[in-house]
Amino acid sequence: MKIKNLKRFITFITTMLFIAISISLFISNSSFSHSDNIKKKTIYTSYGDTLWTIAETEQKNNEYYKNKNIREIIEDIKSINNMKTSNLASSQELLIPYIN
Repeated sequence: MKIKNLKRFITFITTMLFIAISISLFISNSSFSHSDNIKKKTIYTSYGDTLWTIAETEQKNNEYYKNKNIREIIEDIKSINNMKTSNLASSQELLIPYIN
C-alpha cells in the first residue's frame, strides 16, 4: 500500500491515537467515579515503615486493594499522596483509599 498524501495520513493517525487515549482515560476514570463507597483514611508512618509493608498490609486488610499487585498499590499510594519517590519520613501522613 502506497501512501499518497503523507500529511493527511499523519493527521489521521494522530487523530486516531488522540481518540483512543481519550476513550481509555474516560473509561478508567469513570470506573472509579461511579463508586461512591470509596473513601480515604489517613495513616501516619512509623520509623521503619516502607511503602512495600504498607501496601502489603492494605492488600490483606483493605477491600479496595484486594487482588491487586503490590507494585500497583505502591504506585497508587504515591499518586494519591503526590509522592515523587518511595521514601517515607517518620510520622508522615498518607491518604489511603478504602471501600466503605
